[in-house]
Amino acid sequence: MSFGIRSIVSGSISAILKDKVAEDAKTVTQIVRRRTAGLKTAWRARVMGAGLSSRIGNAIRSQNYPASGSSLGAAGLVYAARGTPENLLGELEDGAIISSSKGFYLAIPTDNVPKGGRGKKLTPLTFEQTTGIKLQLARTKAGHPILVGAAVAARSRGVRPATARRLQQGRNAKTLVFFILVKQVTMKKRLDLNAESERAVDLMAAELAEELS
Repeated sequence: MSFGIRSIVSGSISAILKDKVAEDAKTVTQIVRRRTAGLKTAWRARVMGAGLSSRIGNAIRSQNYPASGSSLGAAGLVYAARGTPENLLGELEDGAIISSSKGFYLAIPTDNVPKGGRGKKLTPLTFEQTTGIKLQLARTKAGHPILVGAAVAARSRGVRPATARRLQQGRNAKTLVFFILVKQVTMKKRLDLNAESERAVDLMAAELAEELS
C-alpha cells in the first residue's frame, strides 16, 4: 500500500512567484510610506511642542524610495530641510550649555524688555536704540550683574526714558531691571525625536510581519 501526493498547479510557477513578489513589494512600499509620513507628522508635533516656530516645524520633510512604483527594498527618510538650524534641533534633543564665544556675559531680557520687530528679542544695544533708555551696570544684593535703566510708564504701554520733561509732567521714574547677565545658560532637553523614530520602526516591523506572514 502506498500513499502519494501530487500537486496541481495551474499556470507557470515562475509567473506565480512573480505575482507574489509584486504583491509583497506593493505591501512593503505602502507600509513604509505610511510609517514615514506618520514619523514626519510626529517630528513636527514634537518640534512645535518644544516651542519652536511653525516655520521650523514645517521644515521637517520626508522622502520615499523609490519615489514611485513598488519595491521590496522600499525605504523612507525624515529630515530637516536645508537651511533649518539643525544645531538648534540637536541642542534641543540632547540639551546644551550655551556661553559667549568671546568670553563675555550673555544678556537675558526680563519681562520689562519689549519685543522688537517681528517679535524678535532685543539685545542691550538694540534696546537702547529702540527705547532711548540708557542701560547701566548694577549688581543685585547677591552680587549678580544686571543691566538697569531709569524709565517711566508710557501713556499707552511699555516704558519710556525718564527725561527731565517727563519728570516735570509729574510722571514717576523707576529704576527697572532690563537684562540679567550670566556667564552661561543650560538648555534642558526638550525634544525626543529618537524615541519617535524607534517607535515608528517598531510599528513598521510589526505591521510587515503581520502582513507578509
